[in-house]
Amino acid sequence: MLNFFKTRQQSKTAVVALHGFGRRRTDEFLPLKNSLASTPVQLVLPELFNPRDPQDIDPQRWIERAEEAVQRLLQQDREVILIGFSMGGVIASHIAACMPVSKLILLAPAFSYVNMANAADFLSGLLGGGKKEENDPYPNLPADFTSVFMNVVDSLKQDITLVDCPILIFHGTADETIALSSSRRIFNKIPTTQKALVMLEGVGHRILDDPVVSPLVLNQIRALVTKELPF
Repeated sequence: MLNFFKTRQQSKTAVVALHGFGRRRTDEFLPLKNSLASTPVQLVLPELFNPRDPQDIDPQRWIERAEEAVQRLLQQDREVILIGFSMGGVIASHIAACMPVSKLILLAPAFSYVNMANAADFLSGLLGGGKKEENDPYPNLPADFTSVFMNVVDSLKQDITLVDCPILIFHGTADETIALSSSRRIFNKIPTTQKALVMLEGVGHRILDDPVVSPLVLNQIRALVTKELPF
């Protein structure tokens, strides 16, 4: 009997999404995962650090975990689109400067990693300071991870000035963690002419958690990834 039902073929395009410095890690991209679920595009979500291992404090290993994910796909002759949130945006920019990726999409990239006026509250929230909620699935981050995070950002933040692939940056005007001025400043230093900075009015740091703006951002990302929208 002939099988008239064809399985959906996987696209040659793969999206690698790099998470930020927070307890949720790849769960930050659950809205993106849901948005791309109906497409043939493969979504790869590397875990950059292990919060349950206090000895995972080598900044180079955090970076290498992202690099290795991209290298595997390029070795398979796949088209790679990079998406990076916060710290992940800095690492994604570094990889785009070193490897032949086709597009770079940044969400509130942490080129200036902390609004120091809010540093204590910010780091407390990321590390899980205070009493944990009951049934909270996310472990607290070891205190030593903070210096690793800063090391990663400081060592890679200038690499965005070497990127020549198309770049799209989303940043909220009400970002309480990474000031919008950070993205504005770095945007002017990006050499490629194929670049855009989308300023999201009244939106905070976690763009994909915003109930109003997130669907709009995800629709634009999906259109770029599936080539419904040229860039």
